[in-house]
Amino acid sequence: MVQLGAFKNASIAKSEWAWVSRRFESYFEGKIPVIQRRATSGGKVFYQLRAVGFKDMDASRRFCSLLKAENKDCIRVAVR
Repeated sequence: MVQLGAFKNASIAKSEWAWVSRRFESYFEGKIPVIQRRATSGGKVFYQLRAVGFKDMDASRRFCSLLKAENKDCIRVAVR
């Protein structure tokens, strides 16, 4: 799994997925969006936009490397 950003509401996260998955269409083939609600200690709620559908950690590492080369944030996240 990789994280593509954290947003103040789910609607913004969905819009970001639509934009980034179109912009980097070939990278996103077979990837599925996951939007998770997380609260910070300051009481603010953020929605994390993540993508799943990677064969292994190496595949997620390559994916993030490609996005980072295009100046797009991407963090690998281990699924527990």
